[in-house]
Amino acid sequence: MTRRFARLRNIFLAVAAAGLVPALLSSQALAVPTRGVCSPSKVAFVASNALTSNSTANFVTVAESTVNFSQGGTKASCVIVHLWANTSGNSTGFYVRVTLDGVSAALPDSPEIARWGDVFLHGDEATFVIASVTPGAHKIQLQLRSSGGTQVRIGPYNLFVSYAP
Repeated sequence: MTRRFARLRNIFLAVAAAGLVPALLSSQALAVPTRGVCSPSKVAFVASNALTSNSTANFVTVAESTVNFSQGGTKASCVIVHLWANTSGNSTGFYVRVTLDGVSAALPDSPEIARWGDVFLHGDEATFVIASVTPGAHKIQLQLRSSGGTQVRIGPYNLFVSYAP
C-alpha cells in the first residue's frame, strides 16, 4: 500500500468514525443541478432608492420591489432575475431571495450575498433563475433577512426580470 493511499484511508476511517460519512454523502446528493435552455427576451424592472432594513432571521419584502409581468408563450419557460444593490450590515449574514407570486421559487434559494466580520457597506449582485413559469400574469418580489440579531439593509437597488414575451 502506498503512503498516499494509506493516508487517504486513514482520513476516510477518521471521518467514518466521527459519523460524518452520511452527512457528506447526503449533502452531495442535494447538489444535483437544474439545467435548461430558454430565451427570455422581454425585460421588466424596478430601480429604487428605497431602503429596507431587517434584523431578524425572517424574510421581509424589500420596499418597492414588486415587478409585475406577463409570461408569454404557450408552455412554461424560465424567468431570469438579476439584482444589483447597495447592501450594509453589522457582523452578520445577509440573505436575499426572489418570490414568484408569493412563493420562494428561484434558484439559488436565499443565497448569502454578504458576510463580514465588521460593519459592511458595498454593492452586491445576484442572478436567480426560475426554471418553469407558466404563461400568464405574475408578480416577482425581492426579500431579505439577517442571520439574526443584527441589522442588514438594502437600497438603493435595481431589479431586472427577463421573461418570455
